Amino acid sequence: MTAAERSEPAIDAAERPMLEGWLDYHRETLAMKCAGLTDAQLREASVPPSAFSLLGLVQHLAEVER
Repeated sequence: MTAAERSEPAIDAAERPMLEGWLDYHRETLAMKCAGLTDAQLREASVPPSAFSLLGLVQHLAEVER
C-alpha cells in the first residue's frame, strides 16, 4: 500500500464515522510502515532513548483495541 492508496478520513462526518475513519487511516498507515520489513527490522528500536519498535506499536494498538 502506498500513501496515495490510504483511505482519507472524513473531516465533516458525524462523530462515530469520523472516529472510525481516523482509526482506519492510522491502521493503514502502520500496516504500510510495516509492509516488507523483516522480523529483525520490526523488532528494532526506533530512536534512543525510546525502546519502542514497530512490532511493539502493533502489539500496543492491538491491546488497546480489545
